[in-house]
Amino acid sequence: MNAMNGMKAIALSLCLAATSWMVTGCDDDEEDTNRDTDTTTTGEGEGEGEGEGEGEGEGEGEGEVECSPATCPGTEAEGVCEITGSPTNPITEDQCWNSELVYYIVGGVFIGDDANETVLTIEAGTEIYGDTGDPPSAIIVQRHSKIVANGTKEAPVLFTSANDTGKRSPGDWGGLVINGLAKVNGCSSGTCELEGEGGTGLYGGNTDNDNSGSLKYVRIEFAGHQITPETEFNGLALQGVGSATQIDYVHIHRPSDDAIEFFGGNVNVKHLVLSGTQDDCFDWTSGWRGKAQFVVCHQFNLAGAENGIEADNLKDKEDSEPRSAPTLSNFTFLGSDSAPDGGHGIKLRRGTDATIANTIVTGFKKSGLDIDTLETWNRADGGHISFAQCIFDNTKNYNDDADKNPAEHSETEFMADETAISTVDPQITSASETAPNYKPAAGSPALSGGVIPTDSFFDAAQFIGAMGTEDWTADWTEYPSN
Repeated sequence: MNAMNGMKAIALSLCLAATSWMVTGCDDDEEDTNRDTDTTTTGEGEGEGEGEGEGEGEGEGEGEVECSPATCPGTEAEGVCEITGSPTNPITEDQCWNSELVYYIVGGVFIGDDANETVLTIEAGTEIYGDTGDPPSAIIVQRHSKIVANGTKEAPVLFTSANDTGKRSPGDWGGLVINGLAKVNGCSSGTCELEGEGGTGLYGGNTDNDNSGSLKYVRIEFAGHQITPETEFNGLALQGVGSATQIDYVHIHRPSDDAIEFFGGNVNVKHLVLSGTQDDCFDWTSGWRGKAQFVVCHQFNLAGAENGIEADNLKDKEDSEPRSAPTLSNFTFLGSDSAPDGGHGIKLRRGTDATIANTIVTGFKKSGLDIDTLETWNRADGGHISFAQCIFDNTKNYNDDADKNPAEHSETEFMADETAISTVDPQITSASETAPNYKPAAGSPALSGGVIPTDSFFDAAQFIGAMGTEDWTADWTEYPSN
């Protein structure tokens, strides 16, 4: 138990007209069956927006959570709660994890029985350490249950490797998996339910406004443990998660696989930092239809580091419904020209739709944008893929791929609308792997010219990229190498 001892010590359409980027909210025609959280909160959040839409305010969502006394659904000794989990022994009583204890998880810790509600509440400043053995440790929140992990800027909730500092590596432990009841694709008929990767339980249903809880000021480090040679955990897997779930201010650092992956559903996210991945930053498949704003993807000079976005509708049946069709605004994608593998800034394939605005893509080894497969190009030509007010600065901005492109669109044609994609240097202040500064430098073209979306989810940011003059990552993110 050396790890325990150490722990105690510590519109393409190819017009791309920017003026056409107008997003509207979606009304669910189903009955509202949100599962309300009974967690006590301390106020409504800070509620201090930043005028020009910098996105620092905390007026939306739940504030800091409080619970007591600390619960330990395992063995407690010397201030450490060790929990050994398995799919056949889920936690079915509400939990209060707080900083009175340090939590050490072994194996897959399942929250809920996929039938009744169990709520895992995690207070600000609580630390959860994942065992580094096999089977991999992970926390899996099942359908009908919730996780409410609401940290603060001063005291984030931490999920990390149980290895000592200096001996931690990507893939040390599994990660965090949330299963919801929102719609997914991939089934031939009826209500679609799918089995999560690595035996992480069922996900999917008919409740697009399902509520799986909230994550706020959360850090997830050194996750992504390999399950088989073809399957690994992600840092955060959102499987059929619904739109009433709240995810805001989450940092996923040095995962072995993707930082975050959406498997269907329509959960929305804001203020994400995805750093040092050994695969892709931001992935979706199986019909994800959510929204995202203020996201940093920073690929380090690491083996395996590939794409900023890798996006699918569905591998086996590319026209499956509901179709993946997210709306994204204010992303900063920082690639690495020197990474052994490298990748594309944005890779759209297998029939996905996408609406992307106010986004920076810079430094990627292969290209800024790659559109693959005939079905995806057909969606682009039909106006279902669009870009507005984006900045690309890569050695090769567009990956011409004539064998997968029905109209053989050229780079010149694609880049013709300069109001949609400008090919200039965004002048990001620093892409340091240990102390980055993602703000555009003074005089950067990214500091103005952003499109203001009409959907109420999006803050009115006038800059391009994940941030303007204010750094919303300050004081709560960390970038340890090991």
